[in-house]
Amino acid sequence: AARVAGFDVLRDSMEVRRRIGYLPESVPLYREQRVEEMLAMQARLHRIPKPERVRRIGEVLERVGVLDRRHQVIAGLSRGLRQRVGLAMALVQVGLGARTTVLAHHAAREGARVAAVGGSMREVEDAVIGSSGLLLPDTDVVRIVEGEVVTVTVRHLARTDAPLVGPLLPDVVLSATVSMRRERRGG
Repeated sequence: AARVAGFDVLRDSMEVRRRIGYLPESVPLYREQRVEEMLAMQARLHRIPKPERVRRIGEVLERVGVLDRRHQVIAGLSRGLRQRVGLAMALVQVGLGARTTVLAHHAAREGARVAAVGGSMREVEDAVIGSSGLLLPDTDVVRIVEGEVVTVTVRHLARTDAPLVGPLLPDVVLSATVSMRRERRGG
C-alpha cells in the first residue's frame, strides 16, 4: 500500500489529504501563455534541469490528459482543462509519484518471482532494482519465506527535494508487497 507522511492512503485518506497539496477551484494561471510554456516556466522556477524538464512536462501532460492541448493558449481552455493544467503544474514540481508507485509494485512482483524459484536475497534485490530502476540507497527489499509462500516487500523513499516546494512536503514512502507460492523443483 502507498503511504504519505506515514499514513496509508486507503485507510487514513483524510490524514493524507491534510498533508498534500491543494488545487483551488480557480487555478492561478497566466492566461496569455500556452500550456507547455506555463509548465516550462514552472519547471524553470523550480530549477529542474532541461532534459528532465522536457521529459517531465511530456509525461505530466499525457497523465492529466492535455497533451493534445500543449500549444493552446490557456485563456482558450475550459475551466476543467485549466484545472488539469493546474494539476500538471503541481506534478511537474514534485514529479510523478504515481509512476514511482507503479514501479514499486512492479519491482515487488519481479522480486517475488525470483524468490519463488529459490533465488538468493542478492538475486531478489537484483531483480527488484533491474526491473524498476529504483535505487538501493532509497529502496529497502525484504523477503519472507513462510512454508510454501514467499513474500517480497519493496519500500522506496521518494524524496520531495524540489526547490521551494520540497521543504514544505514530507518525503513519501511508497510500499508494495507481493506474495507468491514457491515453485517446487522437479524430480
